[in-house]
Amino acid sequence: MKIATIRENVLRPEVAAAWQRCQQLGINPNHLCHANLSVKELKEKKRANSILLEILIPHMECLSKLINRKPHLLALADSQGWVIEVQGVADDVLGIVPGLIPGVRWTENYCGNNAIGTALAQGEPVMVCGAEHYVRAFKNFSGVGVPLKKDGVINAVLCVYVNNKYAHLLNKDYLSAYVKAVENNFAVITRLQNNLKEAEILMGVGSLLATTVHDLKNPLSIIRGLGQLGQSTSDPFKGKNYFDKIVFQCDVLTDMLGELMGTFKTDDYALLMPDVVIDEVLTDFDLICRMQGIRVEFIKSECPQVALKKNLFKRAIHNIIKNAVQNMNDGGKLSVRISTRNVKLLINIEDTGTGIPFTIKDRIFKPFVCGRGKGTGLGLYMVHYAISRVHRGRVWFETQQGRGTNFNIEIPL
Repeated sequence: MKIATIRENVLRPEVAAAWQRCQQLGINPNHLCHANLSVKELKEKKRANSILLEILIPHMECLSKLINRKPHLLALADSQGWVIEVQGVADDVLGIVPGLIPGVRWTENYCGNNAIGTALAQGEPVMVCGAEHYVRAFKNFSGVGVPLKKDGVINAVLCVYVNNKYAHLLNKDYLSAYVKAVENNFAVITRLQNNLKEAEILMGVGSLLATTVHDLKNPLSIIRGLGQLGQSTSDPFKGKNYFDKIVFQCDVLTDMLGELMGTFKTDDYALLMPDVVIDEVLTDFDLICRMQGIRVEFIKSECPQVALKKNLFKRAIHNIIKNAVQNMNDGGKLSVRISTRNVKLLINIEDTGTGIPFTIKDRIFKPFVCGRGKGTGLGLYMVHYAISRVHRGRVWFETQQGRGTNFNIEIPL
């Protein structure tokens, strides 16, 4: 029986199951619906998958040559079904495979069953030949799709599409072997990158600890001097004054060590709702905000779960809000906004306080830089460390003297 004349009652079981999913999703077999990324969004997708593309493109070029220059298209889609790379040799007919171009989503809920979407849905290699496609726009084409996995989780799908007359060139096992080689390369490179990241973090820790040891000497020297003065005076009032200053310097040391322990204390990544974590932080400041006459606004749009180290992420948000509250002793407004854009979590924390002094704003994320008479100068260093190094995001701010500060956090989803 020719591929083009296959009927639903003789479909392979896996294809019949895929058609049933399409019916449940309400797919119209006579109408193709596409979702498209903007140029900026596609660029961001490619950046997020740069390692995978670097590994796969040579494999795709090699595989393309092995198909004996027959018309074909090789496509790579990410774990959400967005096509991010297409290569191959297309003729006038194959060149109009509907939507097989970068920036188009090929999940089953848009395109029906296909080599990309069905491989994602089933989590295993698939072949979809001609009339086995639920959407009629694809019935002149046949494709094979193989998911690429890391630690059992699908990272991408590699597929090959040809005109039905070249369907004999498709080999699911052959493509699976190629993907397996890519998975091995990807695992090795990821492991090397993680080792490099850990080495960079250790270098940063060593540098910070060296600075910390130096700065710990200051309060210790003051404590020693005050102790000597206390021993040499018989005036009870002066003695009490010296002891009060010693207690204050001990508190400074305790705060410095607490900040350091909070920065480098590790916990595991977990899928969390970021708005819930931020809400916990705002609850901690509820009483002091009311006492100082600070109006709090929390605006949140629907956000997915994000892989976060909860304690570190929570401490980073806490430190920014703490600074904001301390800069609004006479009341004001604290606004926190959370949203997603371009596959990133965005957090905005804005206050109407005194602003960051011009003299330190270029150094604010460095250790022991403090804009007030009190404080350790480690709070915003810890924020930068937690967001940029641990969560691979970025943090920046805008400030105006007497008008307030606006902190922005961006974390990849």
